[in-house]
Amino acid sequence: QPTLQLQLNLTMTPQQQSRQVESVLQSIGYTQSSLIAKTLQGQIWRAKQLNDLQGRGNCTMNSTNNNVVIKRTNKSLASNGSSVVNGVSYFTQENILTEQAILKYVTMNPKCPSSIVKFIEFHQTDTDYYLVME
Repeated sequence: QPTLQLQLNLTMTPQQQSRQVESVLQSIGYTQSSLIAKTLQGQIWRAKQLNDLQGRGNCTMNSTNNNVVIKRTNKSLASNGSSVVNGVSYFTQENILTEQAILKYVTMNPKCPSSIVKFIEFHQTDTDYYLVME
């Protein structure tokens, strides 16, 4: 089944994929989203926080800035440790689950320097992970 989900996502046009991501981001509290770059397993987006996220179960900190960066990663690619470039599948050591755990741990450290990107929250859909950072 994960392979089927990956195939369905790959058959969507870039415009359809963008509208789908924008819809997900809107549903989790982010607006004015725009694609920054493609990654090996997804995309990087810029967005604005709609409201205060403090107190939400999956949010560890209150953003001091309304601007966020969101890393979207395809679950199928992540679980297989692979990426697809120009239709060719490659092994990759990217792991968004480990990345979010480390970033969350560092962010919660009182001695975390201001120069480090801060973890805000983490979401998932049936097909993707969304790592929100300040």
